[in-house]
Amino acid sequence: MNEMIATIQFVGLCLFTTAVPPHDRMNVLLPRSEASQPSRQSWLPWRRKAAPAIEEHSAVIVFRDEDAQAEIGWTSQDFTPDAAFQYVRLSGETVTFHTTGPNVAIPQERLKLPEMKACCNMMAKQRIPETRRAAAIVKIDRGSLSTCTVEPTAEDPISERADTRLAIRNSGSLVIWATARGQTKALVLKGDAKVFISNLPTRMMTDGIVVAAHHHGLPHYEAYYSLLKHDRNCSLKRGLIYPEVLAACATKTLRFHYDSKEVVSSECSNSQWP
Repeated sequence: MNEMIATIQFVGLCLFTTAVPPHDRMNVLLPRSEASQPSRQSWLPWRRKAAPAIEEHSAVIVFRDEDAQAEIGWTSQDFTPDAAFQYVRLSGETVTFHTTGPNVAIPQERLKLPEMKACCNMMAKQRIPETRRAAAIVKIDRGSLSTCTVEPTAEDPISERADTRLAIRNSGSLVIWATARGQTKALVLKGDAKVFISNLPTRMMTDGIVVAAHHHGLPHYEAYYSLLKHDRNCSLKRGLIYPEVLAACATKTLRFHYDSKEVVSSECSNSQWP
């Protein structure tokens, strides 16, 4: 059988790290970002307000309908922004990729991705992120990783978001396993599948439209800091250190209808730690 290459593109809030055991592979943590709840500091119900938070995000696996061969334990849904795609949600799973065919091990080197600022001593000393606070953990032990930015178009003139791509060689199929709480789910896809592991605003899953990223008061990248310990003053100095040069993504990426530039800017870039 001819060799094929499956491509998995990580889009949105995805933290790449080798600090999570086992250290011989790259791990990707998708931080949770859930809807804020009204503050209970006031005993007057009409004075309760939602605490400042990040716009709710959803961790999902998006794939072309034509690439799907089997679904085990999952029921995929239509991906509203693009009718050619389906998606399944992630909620606390550990995700791994399985193929037949030769693949080289992922080199243990830093990626050219925006980096989180170690904004206090407590955070600088913490080497291992809090995995229990992740919506999903993706473990990568082989393949080829590269970083890129979404290429601007007339429809999307502001385009600085950094994505990461994983190319996996195989003999005809890609199996994605997801395990949580003793249960395993699986997607069986064609060997040349184009897959997106995405952690972007939930609204995109339903109507494809994203409202202003700061409507709850906090920029999207704040979600990364929920994975690390820090003191109060850290919030004054947070942010991402963005690389000076990143190549444009060579092939089609997911595109959405939105009215918030943060979805394609460094606010929703992949990042890395430490």
